[in-house]
Amino acid sequence: MLQGTIDRIEESIAVIAFPDGQKLNVSIGKLPHGCKQGDVLDFDIAKNADASMKNQELARDVLNEILNGNQ
Repeated sequence: MLQGTIDRIEESIAVIAFPDGQKLNVSIGKLPHGCKQGDVLDFDIAKNADASMKNQELARDVLNEILNGNQ
C-alpha cells in the first residue's frame, strides 16, 4: 500500500509528501473529512480497464481521421 503524509495545507490544496521525496498537490475536497497536517493517508491504486479502453478507442479514431481525412 502506498502511503503519504499531509505535509501542509495551503489555502484549499493539501501537499502530500511520499517517502521517496515526491509530493502531490490535492484539493482538500478530495480528502477524507477532517484531514489535517501530519495525517498519514493510504492510497489504493487500481487500473480502470473501461476508461483505458475508451481512451484507446478515442486515440485510434482520431488517428484514423487524421490519416484518412473526412471521407
